[in-house]
Amino acid sequence: MEAHQDRSLRWLIRRLSRVGPAEALHRLRGQLWWATAGKRPTPDALQDVGEPWLAVPSLTDPQRDSLTRRADRVLQGDLPGFGGLWWAFDGDWNRDPRSGRRFPVVRGDRVPYRDTGEHGDIRALWEVQRHHHLVWLAQAWALTERTAYLDGLAEQLRAFLDQCPFPRGSAWTSALESAVRLANWSVAWQLAADALSADLRDRWRRAALQALELVRANRSEGSSSNNHLVGELGGLVVGGVTWEPSRVAADLDRLGAQLLRQIAPDGSSREGSPGYLGFVVTWGLIAGAAGAALRTSFSPAAWARLAAAGAYLRATAAGGDVPALGDADDGQVLQLGTGRLDPARVGRLALAALSEDIDDDDDARWWASGCPVTPAPSARTWFEDAGEAWLGGEGPFRVLLRGGQIGEGALGGHGHLDALSVLAWVAGEPLLVDRGTGSYLAAPEWRAHFRGSSAHSTVTIDGCESSEASGAFQWRRRARVEVRTMDGGGVVGHHDGFEGLKDPVIHERRVSLDGDSLTVDDTFRCRGEHEVTLYWQVAPGWEVTVDGAGARADKAGIACVLEATSALSLHIGEVATERLGWHSVRFGEWQAAPTLRQVVAISGTTSVRTTWRTMVGG
Repeated sequence: MEAHQDRSLRWLIRRLSRVGPAEALHRLRGQLWWATAGKRPTPDALQDVGEPWLAVPSLTDPQRDSLTRRADRVLQGDLPGFGGLWWAFDGDWNRDPRSGRRFPVVRGDRVPYRDTGEHGDIRALWEVQRHHHLVWLAQAWALTERTAYLDGLAEQLRAFLDQCPFPRGSAWTSALESAVRLANWSVAWQLAADALSADLRDRWRRAALQALELVRANRSEGSSSNNHLVGELGGLVVGGVTWEPSRVAADLDRLGAQLLRQIAPDGSSREGSPGYLGFVVTWGLIAGAAGAALRTSFSPAAWARLAAAGAYLRATAAGGDVPALGDADDGQVLQLGTGRLDPARVGRLALAALSEDIDDDDDARWWASGCPVTPAPSARTWFEDAGEAWLGGEGPFRVLLRGGQIGEGALGGHGHLDALSVLAWVAGEPLLVDRGTGSYLAAPEWRAHFRGSSAHSTVTIDGCESSEASGAFQWRRRARVEVRTMDGGGVVGHHDGFEGLKDPVIHERRVSLDGDSLTVDDTFRCRGEHEVTLYWQVAPGWEVTVDGAGARADKAGIACVLEATSALSLHIGEVATERLGWHSVRFGEWQAAPTLRQVVAISGTTSVRTTWRTMVGG
């Protein structure tokens, strides 16, 4: 898959073709807003008119200690990074904490955030600018009243406001990032603002009002209205409850409408990403809890959609984790408890919050008001909106056949080339996996790889993939994929992604389980000759050996044997000719892992069978 660096005139024309008149007008207004940003009168910050939506809970000593230990690490100079990592922070709020390169302090819309070579990875800098650590310091202050936590919060906040004056610098480039920061500011404000100096409190509230103004003028409307728009509306609601309550009801209605659009009726993500589904659901729950402080709420239909999403995330948490389908950047909205809100954890939070069982949840126990009781759908194995069919669970195997659309909306920006890919777990251990996201703008070649077919357990034909990318977040052509269950058990799917070949090919895949065996039957319907390549992405931690048309994978007393119809090859951490055998365990990082590849020459319609057999206990 080609590197996603295309910013050509052809790319621009294709991108503009997705923009309708209403979106074009909205973007023009955004540009006019930027032209006068910082020149308009500073919002009045003399009165605090918001309502609190948090309450300090009663905690056990171990719970209190775990929260204060986290704040202690912030005082020692570390800030939270991707996927639960800690990054050393030198106090420069315009420097990428990983590369050490700086972004210029220019007007937010002019920050060259795509220039990763000179300025670093903007996504890494945005991660620390979300200010999760201010919440942690404020929590520790509220629980202990130790001045070190309050002083640390004041020092961090004052430095940020000094170094990132609105509207200049990378902190003011993205409406979404400003919205996430607003949510964290809202929490920290409620827990600690009264103890700060009047001058700092005044500066902070002015910055919050300016952030609300920025988000409102630069929402991701139209073709860009994916999870970003949910986050932006969520930031307007949560920040508005604290600083601008008169506008909350309208923003909450808009957010409810987006929840209904972006969460499918079966609870899955319209973007094809459980990671971003967790992000969307978190925003819905937090905004709903905040809105309750003003006695305003979503429609019952929006709450029901959140309950469906919670049930989806619960049902798909194979081996304890929801599979990493499509993109995910490991970003957090708000982390009040000590555990990260990964998609499986968000599913549990949603089901707890919507059953009024918030006292036992690490995050929800901080909410002053719960969510309305909303029944969750019953367990299921077929998610028709997602095109996801699950098999097994009683025997050693649990299997997912991945179908559905590639991404959502006009761009489909967070979809992957995973049409008819297979994921499998054995005795709860991941065996066949999605390779993850890798990176976005910081590493275009890796972005292309992790998004491509060769990073999924699916096929390419004549070196072609089932869809064609156009840049890092849009597509030139997207395959139409259909999956359905079979009456006799198993599932079958097909797609039209190879119909554009000179000799068109229809790919059909059937997946079935029989005791300790997983069988995948691929049929390629065509007339001419083709070279088909099948990929099997084995999870990290398995020891894999190959012997002709067979392979064996071993891990922790479990053995799995693969039987193919022709020779297999094993690839681990390769970059010489093409990237094969890599796994992104968290955003921004990847490691070597086994990939099995089989190349089959076909002439006319041909079926290829692959069987995995497992022996638990070796």
